[in-house]
Amino acid sequence: MCLLDLLPAVLERNWTAHAAIPGDGPLRDALLRMSIPVHSIPSAQYSNGYKTMRDVLRFGYELPAAAAVLRGLVRRLAIDVIYVNGPRLLPAAALSGCPLIFHAHSYIAKRYARVLAGSCLRFVRSQVIAASQFAAGGLPPYVPPSRLRVIYSGVPGVDSGRSERRDGGFRVGIIGRIAPQKGHLDLLRAARIIARWRDDVRFLICGAPAFSAPGFSGDVRAAAIGLPVDFADWQSDISAVFSNIDLLAVPSDSHDAAPRVILEALSAGVPVVAYPSGGIPELIDGHTGIITNARTPESLAGAILTLLNDPARRRALSAAGLRRWAQRFRVERYRRDILAVLEEFVPQAAFERSRLPAPRPERQSAEPAGNQSGATPVRQSQRPRLAPRT
Repeated sequence: MCLLDLLPAVLERNWTAHAAIPGDGPLRDALLRMSIPVHSIPSAQYSNGYKTMRDVLRFGYELPAAAAVLRGLVRRLAIDVIYVNGPRLLPAAALSGCPLIFHAHSYIAKRYARVLAGSCLRFVRSQVIAASQFAAGGLPPYVPPSRLRVIYSGVPGVDSGRSERRDGGFRVGIIGRIAPQKGHLDLLRAARIIARWRDDVRFLICGAPAFSAPGFSGDVRAAAIGLPVDFADWQSDISAVFSNIDLLAVPSDSHDAAPRVILEALSAGVPVVAYPSGGIPELIDGHTGIITNARTPESLAGAILTLLNDPARRRALSAAGLRRWAQRFRVERYRRDILAVLEEFVPQAAFERSRLPAPRPERQSAEPAGNQSGATPVRQSQRPRLAPRT
């Protein structure tokens, strides 16, 4: 989502962007709709959380192939910089020999992963953008302050139509992928506590299983039996979801770096109740949301009940959250800050690339942009070329 937010501004600069991504899915479809040429890069599926020896062997096996694909794209398309959205493909990007920008959206929790990522960032000319101070943690030993910037994400405004809200009862929602890190089971435990005190509260779980252990979604549904809980699949229209809840719960685990859904809730005027996890306290405070005293279902239930019993506080949080979004988390500010880094980094990166041995002249050919898409010839120009990658 952050990549898709950024690309319109990249194209407005008349830069040429190519996307190298693993597999098919909604991201590929969205890129093709924006007329971004899409290139496939090898990447297998890995276990969620703890990585097995099989994962390690698979990663080592596919790394040379992924690096070769990127290296070929860099030479053939005269790429000036690779913009990397995640640590998994960072080694392949580093081995391509192209200067890169690494956008750290998450905290790299495993020490071996931090060492690998840090070594890659030392290996080539690089710049790091972190989505929060928390996400930047662990990188300073490998990246000097001059090459590390914290830039908070921004989101388009969400029109939740709250002035046309339904009457009667309250609804508390949790929005996002259904995975252990997002705290769905804690919310359901809190729901049992809340049900003892109020019978007019329903809960909405909106999202789909992704990158989680098989069966976890079933565990969530089993824990919801006997509770006033509704399930909704992944929704492309986030405005409709926010129009149907009074509070957003974000009971994430300790490593959630900068949940996008909090920024969307602020822009929609929906009050947020969240655990004091990761980078969440960097996004909201007591004036713009509620941070619980502890990461426990009891603390979550207490904070939700406090807000449900205090309409004036809910209105104040809604207004303050909307102001916070307008001041700090608009998508226009996000694009401006990211492009400032790119515009500072790309010219020097392009100069360094120009000193590399020139590739053999090739007949210009069309690059397939997806399984059934037409091709567009690559035209040489002096514009910077970016290879966004996720």
